[in-house]
Amino acid sequence: MRDYVRAHYDDDIALLERAVNISSGSQNAAGVRRVGELFGAQLAELGFTVRMSDMPTSMRRGGHLIADKQGSRGPRLLLIGHLDTVFGGEGQRFVRQDTIARGAGTSDMKGGDVAMIAALRALHATGGLESSRIVVIMTGDEEAVGSPREFARGGFGAIYEAARIVDTLRRELSGDPTLTFNRGVIAGGTDVERDSSGAMTVSGKTNIISPKTIVTGDLRFLRESQKNSARARMRAIVAQHLVGGDAEITFRDGYPAMPPTAAGAGLLAQFDAVSRSLGYGVVEGDPPESSGAGDVSFVAPYMTGMDGLGVAGRGAHSPEESVNLNSLTMAAERAAILMRRLITGTR
Repeated sequence: MRDYVRAHYDDDIALLERAVNISSGSQNAAGVRRVGELFGAQLAELGFTVRMSDMPTSMRRGGHLIADKQGSRGPRLLLIGHLDTVFGGEGQRFVRQDTIARGAGTSDMKGGDVAMIAALRALHATGGLESSRIVVIMTGDEEAVGSPREFARGGFGAIYEAARIVDTLRRELSGDPTLTFNRGVIAGGTDVERDSSGAMTVSGKTNIISPKTIVTGDLRFLRESQKNSARARMRAIVAQHLVGGDAEITFRDGYPAMPPTAAGAGLLAQFDAVSRSLGYGVVEGDPPESSGAGDVSFVAPYMTGMDGLGVAGRGAHSPEESVNLNSLTMAAERAAILMRRLITGTR
């Protein structure tokens, strides 16, 4: 399997180039579906039953790629990736410089998707997919869900009221490394408008007290009980209005909690053993508080999962995104061997 991955390195890079050159920002429904169709065709060649799920037109999202391989051998494996990118357009096309490539999605996560497909190809070529039970889901809205979460404040002297709330949240909720919150965008003025993408436009004058301020943010947590406690504290802070002011806070669930588990640690230990057997060295898990969010969180309550098996790169979620193309081979090799061992029950 390792030799197969290495022999098809150039093919994998060519597939990544094709995928990156399809502009697929989260709200570009047509582009997201084209990427799904590209990867779906690759999976169909490996014997997967492939379909693209539809989403309501009002959500402006391209749907999800779902590929299923029915079998009777070994545990059922679920592989998760995503099709959409933060940035898109002609300025984010694939550009290669030796072992580094730049462009939207090169590392997050079209590069990871290609590594997944490369691993499955290696399994298929060596008989490892025979009778296996594998489901592949590549979501079309991982970077920006269809109904953006937000918390909004409004009232007389709105900028001061928002500043009070934001600063009080900073002072009273700081200190727990497993609870993080970020105020991503703040806008206040005489007129504040927010479009469906989350972008805001503001107008006003220096001699007019701002009647409206909107703050959008992100709350991350390790456990659902921690989320509920933090939200209760935040609601209490918001309710302590300045004189003449008013505010409200609303929450919209995004990614659920994914606390560490013994089963997850066991899966990581198996992946570490695979990495060392291939000569790539030790793999250790990152502290939860230093990790980002991923679609695996949605299935964590139902099955043992692990995130971060994709490629190595820099500048994710920025116009400077890049991927180390050598890491594509490493990611595919490690994933292929891990899946083989899980399917056959070997160590």
